[in-house]
Order: sequence, then structure tokens, then C-alpha cells
Amino acid sequence: RALWESRSRQMPPRMIGPTGLVRASLRSCFCVPKPLTQSLLRPRSLTAAAAEPESTSGVAAVIGASGFVGSHIVQCLLKKRYRVRGSSRDPAASSWLQDVTGDAKLSLHGVDLAGAVCDEELRSLLRGTRAAFFCAGFEKQEPATIDFMVKSAAAVIKAAREEKVDVVVLTSSGGSTNPPDLDSKTPKCEHEHWSDPELQKSKNRWSPAAKTLMELNALEMVGR
Repeated sequence: RALWESRSRQMPPRMIGPTGLVRASLRSCFCVPKPLTQSLLRPRSLTAAAAEPESTSGVAAVIGASGFVGSHIVQCLLKKRYRVRGSSRDPAASSWLQDVTGDAKLSLHGVDLAGAVCDEELRSLLRGTRAAFFCAGFEKQEPATIDFMVKSAAAVIKAAREEKVDVVVLTSSGGSTNPPDLDSKTPKCEHEHWSDPELQKSKNRWSPAAKTLMELNALEMVGR
């Protein structure tokens, strides 16, 4: 599936919080309600885009831009004529992304989600953007994965709220949608089915547990 293919049905309103938070797995990496989707993905004229400063609508941020999902989202945004601010722990090591896209509308910024100045870096990255896509991950499968994912996503939501970003998309995984009692013959519903994080942790499934807890904490942050 194309990463930017919207789901055939709209997301229930209860899943959208004050910051326009979206729960998205790899099977639906962009699933905002139809009006928001049309607004965010509507191509802008080159004349209008050239006449507007970067701080107006038409700018999107991708946190974790050099990863598999993040790099595809970057390419899709550029094709829609958006200015893209991509973040990476090491922008120099991620310069291949600029080489691949060959697009001057992409800029790379250093953001260390585990660093002491993470909040300031995120606010600077998100200032003036219309949407933020959280695509960062954790390389090792260990308990620290949970702490990193939960805190990083929370930091992005906090910065987005402070900078008045319209939409926040958290890319997650299908590992957060496996209820223990779900019959294998029953199709999973990504908007209703949840994994049991304690069960996941007991089986050393740190990444799925991290994604589940990340989503639950994020929804609580926006009042859902």
C-alpha cells in the first residue's frame, strides 16, 4: 500500500484530540478525517507558494526523516509541493535524503530526542508548520525502548500544542492492535483493537509494547 493512501472509512471523531492527533499504523500511515486530508494534501499553486514566507501554511515537519517510513513521507510531501523540515540526530549522516529527493524545499535539522534540549529543538522545528509526522524509532529491543518512544512522542505533542500545529501524526505499527482474546478469523480494527502492553512486556516484545503505550499516552495527553 502507498504510505499516503487514506483509509476508506473516516476515523471516528473520538480519536482526534485538541491538537488533531492521529493514530496511524504502518497499514494506514496517514488517516486524518476527510476534510483535514483534503486540506493538507491539496496542491498549492507555484505562484502562491513562491509569494508566501516559509512560516505560513505549506510547511510540514517529519521527525525521523531518514528512516524507512519517514523518508517516504518526506518524498510524498515534496511531491505535494510542501516545504519539508526533516529532523535527524545527525543531519550530516542523513544528507543522502537531499541527494535522493534533489529538492530545495527539503531542509534537515538536528534534533536529539534523548537530549537535554529536545523541547527547544522540537519547538524550533515545528514553528510555523501545518503538520508534524512522528516517525522516529529505537534501534534496540530492550526495556529502554518503551521510555524512549513514550517520552519522544509526548515531547512532539507538547511542542506541537505550544506552536499551534494543526495535525500531529504518530506512525506506529500493527503490533499495538492485537487484543489477547481476538479470534484469528476476526479482522482487526485499528481504531478499536488494542494490545495488552503488560502481556507484551512479559514476552519481551519491547517494541510493540512501546508503540501501544506511546499511543495510549498520546491519546490521554489530548483528552481522549
